[in-house]
Amino acid sequence: MICSLCEQITKGAYFVPEGVVFVGQYHGKRRGTWKRGALITAGTVLIAFLVWWSNASVQTETVEFSSVRLPAAFHGLRIAVLSDLHSGTLGEKNRRLLSAVSAAEPDMIAVVGDLEDCSRGHDQVWVEHLAAELTAIAPVYYVTGNHEWAIGHVPELKKTLSEAGWSVLSNAVVPIEKDGETIWIAGVDDPN
Repeated sequence: MICSLCEQITKGAYFVPEGVVFVGQYHGKRRGTWKRGALITAGTVLIAFLVWWSNASVQTETVEFSSVRLPAAFHGLRIAVLSDLHSGTLGEKNRRLLSAVSAAEPDMIAVVGDLEDCSRGHDQVWVEHLAAELTAIAPVYYVTGNHEWAIGHVPELKKTLSEAGWSVLSNAVVPIEKDGETIWIAGVDDPN
């Protein structure tokens, strides 16, 4: 009945069946629909751009840490911390990422999980290339993230990274020595 009423109204026949109350006016077109559609479209495009940008940009931040417990030989130690790369390609062959890491002039690099992305799967060529490039910049220390475990090939990944020269910290602690002084770096596998 409602569809029949709508058809009659759109055709200009304003017959209202008994018992149905028709409130308001019909002007033959929806007012403001294109504005609403344009705003929704613009908002959707903006959100899509922001999601893409946050996943395709290299974001850096410098943080200074000091502690009286840090041996003097390690004052000024620079650590580049890479997190949540998710198998991303930041520039051709990750050049933007590698340039940002190199520009930081790190003494060591810590890759702290989600090197890969479970929705993209394992890409051996990508892993080997990134591992070799980062190793050329500074010593690399690595712990797994939940995405590596979700993909399901963690032993093979750890082997590849170890062969590239990375220190894979699987519930392990390793000493870092400099000028006769030592600090310890610990890594815990993602609990997945």
